[in-house]
Amino acid sequence: MTARSKLGRRLLGKTGRKVSELGFGCGGLWASRMMPDQRAIDLVHHAIDLGFTCFTTTTGEAGGLAQDRLGRALRSHRHRIDGLTITANVGTVRARSVGAGRWGVLKDFSPLGIEAQLLESLERLGLDQIPILVLDDPDPIHLTEDLAATLAEHKRGGLIGLVGISGSPARIQAALTFDLIDVILPTYSPIDRSADTVIGLANGMGLGVIATGVLSRMAFSTEPKWAGSDPATWTYAARRLADRVTAADQVARARKFLLMSRVKDWTAAQACLGVVLANPNIHCGVFRSIQPDHLTENAATSGRALLPGVLAKLRSLG
Repeated sequence: MTARSKLGRRLLGKTGRKVSELGFGCGGLWASRMMPDQRAIDLVHHAIDLGFTCFTTTTGEAGGLAQDRLGRALRSHRHRIDGLTITANVGTVRARSVGAGRWGVLKDFSPLGIEAQLLESLERLGLDQIPILVLDDPDPIHLTEDLAATLAEHKRGGLIGLVGISGSPARIQAALTFDLIDVILPTYSPIDRSADTVIGLANGMGLGVIATGVLSRMAFSTEPKWAGSDPATWTYAARRLADRVTAADQVARARKFLLMSRVKDWTAAQACLGVVLANPNIHCGVFRSIQPDHLTENAATSGRALLPGVLAKLRSLG
């Protein structure tokens, strides 16, 4: 059996689309200048060869570098493009403050703003259609009739396949009355299951569910995630140090989940993914990676199931 056939697929709600049950997040350190271009692109090739079909991006991340890199990688896979599900987050943009001369983040869900971000994503990714255009953490006041009309127009015109929404559980739940939503992208992991309710509501409505942040930044892991000889992984060292000096309650919470590192025949990451994939209301769990072996190891979670007693114990920690 090939590696590709081992990575299972699930129906994305009632959208009619199938996605790999694990997805690759094209952001973070993968989109950093510390990560060489070719190495980042090769990782996408490796992910596609493993059977990953879902890739998430943000329009302005790293000044567009994330989408540029993914677009360059996709050029080698044109024969598979129809089977891939690419998401592009829009609505959160970087802009220079008037007078202050500094760059900051602002929300722009205006019809013209969303259209501009859509066209930018299409160009950077080299696609004729964005399979899922994701409204990034909109406030209810952003979900206007004008925005709905713009999205509907571009769906009819074929530039958008589906419309998604990301953000806090409360923001996502408030947006479920926005008729055009097809997919939700909540943060979800064994450490943070605050989205359980909205995921259940979405499932009842037939919406697709793509969970992000499913590895919880590996805060619970004792496994090394960086190499001193590799500058592209130094961020892991800084992150682990930051995790150690955060609020005491957060540290205590992460320690509770050290059990993830002690599941027989499962790595900590695999155990974490195993808990996420055991939720039938989640159709795809997205994580980030910069290491081919890490990607391969995590892909091996697909098709496996934690023992019922182990799963119950890990779920009880949340």
